[in-house]
Amino acid sequence: GARRPLVVASRRQCADPAFQQMLSRLEGYTLFSDIKPNPPVSTVEAAAALYRQAHCDSLVAVGGGSPMDTAKAAAALVVRPGKAAELLAGLLKVRRAIPPFIAVPTTAGTGSETTIAAVVTGADHHKYAINDLRLIPCCFVRGGGAAAG
Repeated sequence: GARRPLVVASRRQCADPAFQQMLSRLEGYTLFSDIKPNPPVSTVEAAAALYRQAHCDSLVAVGGGSPMDTAKAAAALVVRPGKAAELLAGLLKVRRAIPPFIAVPTTAGTGSETTIAAVVTGADHHKYAINDLRLIPCCFVRGGGAAAG
């Protein structure tokens, strides 16, 4: 039933022809591509703000650990408005179902698409792990091939 996904992917991923082909099949999506390694809290907040502003109803993360963690942490902020990411760090603090979330990993590495954690970096350069069973994607699709990157 999701009709307006927030697609979270790196700029490099967005340049890939296979990714562009995937987007051409989606309707009503909003793209967030301002992904940074070790996602800063400010990036996660920007993704959550775009989700709200565009009236999105689901998330699709494509790429490696940074897009996955950005999407997961943004989803946590969406369902816990008014809570800072740093306050959601720890175990089982999200406590609410996140919007439908599909993960499309394109790298072999972090396995973030299968974990309960989203790791973000605060302005103090401290890493905060948001750990909640609610952050596991409802499904994930193996990427790879031409879309890897």
